[in-house]
Amino acid sequence: MTTETILLIFLAVVIASFISYFQYYFRAKKRTRETAFLASLRGLSVLTLLILLINPKIKTLQLVEEKPILNVAVDNSTSIRYAKAESQINSSIQQLRADQELNAKYTLNYYSFADELTALDTLKFDISQTNIINALQGLNEINRDKIAPIVVLTDGNQTQGNDYRYYASKQPIYPVVVGDTMRYEDLKITQLNVNAYASLEHKFPVEVFVQYEGYSNVTKQFTIRQGNQTVYSTMLRFSPEENAQQVQVNLPANSIGLKHYVASISALENEKNTINNRRNFSVEVIDEQAKILLLTSIKHPDVGMLKRSIETNKLIKVEVEEDLTKELNLRGYQLVILYQPNAKFKKILADIEAEKSNVFFISGVQTDWAFLNQNQPYFTKNSLSSSEEYGADFNADFDEFIVDDIGFSSFAPLQSSFGQINFKQAAKSLLFQRIENFSTDEPLLSTFTMGERRGAILFGEGIWKWRMLTQIEQKSPVGFDEFMHKIIQYLSSTKRASRLELSYDPLTYSNGILQFNAQYYDANYVFDPSGELRITLTHQEDDKKQTIPFALKNNTFELKLSDLAPGTYNFTVNVVNQNIQKSGFFRVLDYDIEQQMTSSNYRGLAQLAGASKGATYSSDQVSVLISNLLNDSQYKTIQRSKETIKSLIEIRWLLAILVVLLALEWLVRKYRGLI
Repeated sequence: MTTETILLIFLAVVIASFISYFQYYFRAKKRTRETAFLASLRGLSVLTLLILLINPKIKTLQLVEEKPILNVAVDNSTSIRYAKAESQINSSIQQLRADQELNAKYTLNYYSFADELTALDTLKFDISQTNIINALQGLNEINRDKIAPIVVLTDGNQTQGNDYRYYASKQPIYPVVVGDTMRYEDLKITQLNVNAYASLEHKFPVEVFVQYEGYSNVTKQFTIRQGNQTVYSTMLRFSPEENAQQVQVNLPANSIGLKHYVASISALENEKNTINNRRNFSVEVIDEQAKILLLTSIKHPDVGMLKRSIETNKLIKVEVEEDLTKELNLRGYQLVILYQPNAKFKKILADIEAEKSNVFFISGVQTDWAFLNQNQPYFTKNSLSSSEEYGADFNADFDEFIVDDIGFSSFAPLQSSFGQINFKQAAKSLLFQRIENFSTDEPLLSTFTMGERRGAILFGEGIWKWRMLTQIEQKSPVGFDEFMHKIIQYLSSTKRASRLELSYDPLTYSNGILQFNAQYYDANYVFDPSGELRITLTHQEDDKKQTIPFALKNNTFELKLSDLAPGTYNFTVNVVNQNIQKSGFFRVLDYDIEQQMTSSNYRGLAQLAGASKGATYSSDQVSVLISNLLNDSQYKTIQRSKETIKSLIEIRWLLAILVVLLALEWLVRKYRGLI
């Protein structure tokens, strides 16, 4: 208690004494043998009341014993069931729970994990993804400031997340490895590369990588089948030294439509896992190969980059023409790209209007705007002689077609002449200009329509730097190329836009997620976010139907389907209260990556344990683990002094004493006739 509190209590004693003396001695006409007793009762009751009003704080020190925490994380994924290790898991848990000494030394917390970490309830071993690193990170976060070693009951096979072998855990980890730790001979298809589309009457490339794990020389047959027909077959030879083979084949596209194929490698004798010996893939054959004409009168890195980027789509051919005086038949091209037009483009611009071709303008510092403003009916720019550098700001509200922000704000600025832009046609901006750090409403990349024709304009040169930066940062230019493909696909279309557009993968696996993206347009072909879209699925195998609504997300209607039963599904997407719909089908393959894990990853778990200063045990060594945990001196019960501050008013029996004192005084006074 503070000095101030002590002085107040002393003052309370003085006041209580004065009140009791004044009541029973100073004012009393006569004194009886009960006077001293009544004065004491009055003094104590007043003192108790005053002390409660002062409400002093009482500090107490209490010793608290804190046991170390032992977290037990149990693998609840399907790989445990496939390995027939359920009994090993259950037996290990039972041993840990039954050991009285272990439970006396530690506070045991039980968790289960597969794709996420949860408190242990019932183990069903029915989750088809395993994320060991996520579980370890979660336990470290929960026990950030505590001593909490981790026991992990698992086969060590992970299908999601970063490699746990290199995880730097703050808590020691003790893996208990369940399942079969033996290594078996295995042949598997590790990767298959194929384009999503192929052109009719052309051949499309397929690339397959096959890997062998074993200790002998083997020769097996590799085949690709379409339905019951074998379209390719070859023999592959493997050895412990040469354990990987690459197959490259060009398959014919003889008819239009979605074609399903199965690539497979023959199984080894007594091979335990044959699921990974086959891989399904699909190719859509279309009767359309776009031809693009790129016209330029100057040499610039943008021109070569545009040709390389666009032609990564094997269905598009780009022809670059620098001689603008020759006769060009524009009817054979789906799109004409005009790079930095000047007076040499006069005849070409007239031909474009005559043929009503789709067009893509790219301007820059060498563009003759005085000429261009007078020779095309789409836009004008009040260009000044000075040039400017323009960064790019992505327009998330752009709705002409589905496009992602690939990091435009971090790209190098484009160069163009300074000036105000005005459109004569209905236009929408995909990118806005940013001057240094100031965003503007001026367009950098815009699309426009002229009836059934489509056009676009990029106000700046130097876009080759964007592809180069994507290559450096993402180790591949694929992100930029896909962005360019979407622009070219939109501009080169010769068909009238549909009011309902769908995008989806026609082939998926039962443990995967199938995503539908849709766009719905009103009668004027303007994106309509108020539309209500639903999909009706019909499973061909059992004829079961279900209807699911789409959700609106960033000017796109989106739907994600998961946990679908294997088989073929017919679907119809319709707009509620509108006679607009699209139908199709997709296949769900019976595939569980957990089933490919034929043996436990003892080596990986041992590496994890070593990095965290723990140790690895097999499922029949749980008793050894318990003994080591009991004898480990680094895990001790800690005594901590805990200071408790309590207000006197919180002590309820003081109020009871006050009531008793007042009641006793009243009863005595009443009995003696003093009231």
